[in-house]
Amino acid sequence: MTPWDLNAVVLCHTQRWFAAVTAVVQAWRDPGDRELAELTTLLGNAMWAHSGFVAESREHEHAMAWTGAMAGTLGGKLADLSRDRREGALALVSAQERALRELDDQLLTVLLAELGDRQLTPGQLNRWVWQRLFPHDPYASSTAELQGAIQRRLTAALS
Repeated sequence: MTPWDLNAVVLCHTQRWFAAVTAVVQAWRDPGDRELAELTTLLGNAMWAHSGFVAESREHEHAMAWTGAMAGTLGGKLADLSRDRREGALALVSAQERALRELDDQLLTVLLAELGDRQLTPGQLNRWVWQRLFPHDPYASSTAELQGAIQRRLTAALS
């Protein structure tokens, strides 16, 4: 397995997941609802929490941690002041996706090391990669089912 082989699988799965999250935020029933403000906080906390694991340098880690901590700490309050909370949440989702794209090579290196010399069929490899990247979301989900699972998990986290 080469990085190029694995790259296509990772790219496909991350695009699918971010598209589902984006669709959930865009379809949120009430953009004025407190839940969307708390989604901003949740995404900020997620960015802060993973900054130490994925940053390429101390400066990158600092920027990610600071941005995530600010969004996590003030996200709900800032969203209350925002005229368009949905746009704020989408901006955080976009920032997360861009941050992940910046770390493609590192992610591929980690996955290749974990994969080792396993001989997987294409279907097995797809499932294996998905389970490593998104362990809380079932691989075999349809797009609608994936969106529903993400929305339920976010709603539960915000309750």
